[in-house]
Formats: sequence, structure tokens, C-alpha cells
Amino acid sequence: MKKITIGESSFEFKKGTSMSDLYDFDTVIPFQCLKGRCGRCLVKTNYGDLGEITSKEKKLLKRLGFSIEEHRLLCQCTLEENSEVLPVLI
Repeated sequence: MKKITIGESSFEFKKGTSMSDLYDFDTVIPFQCLKGRCGRCLVKTNYGDLGEITSKEKKLLKRLGFSIEEHRLLCQCTLEENSEVLPVLI
């Protein structure tokens, strides 16, 4: 099992789990489109491995003015290693 910490909340999932499964925890991350188009699930990564960044994700992060090295759209991520992120309000 791998752990993701989002702010002060932590969840455990199997390695490779899609983070869009956190949709049920909407109070922690305000998911909306689940397709990497709206940016509502934007997070700043502190550490960990959230899988490969998609071209769609890169495009939106650049358009919004966020670093692709430090930010991710959680709906596009998979939990590969224990990770910690912070929600970013846009």
C-alpha cells in the first residue's frame, strides 16, 4: 500500500491507483471534470511519485502559469510512491 497526504488528510491505496478515485473525498480536493481540463484538482507536489505527467496536463499547467516540475492535476495522477501534495486554489 502507498500513502498520499493531501494537506492534513492521508489516504492509502494500492500502487498504481488512479488519483481520480479520490473523487469520493471531494471535501479534500474539489474534483470537477476528471479529464484534466478545468484545473480544480491542482496541487503542489512536496514529494513522491505521481506517475508520468500527460501532455494534456502539461498544456493546462503552462496555460495557467504553473510549473510542471512542482504542480500536478491530481485527476491525471497515479500513486506510484508515498506522496505529499498541497491543494492550490485557482
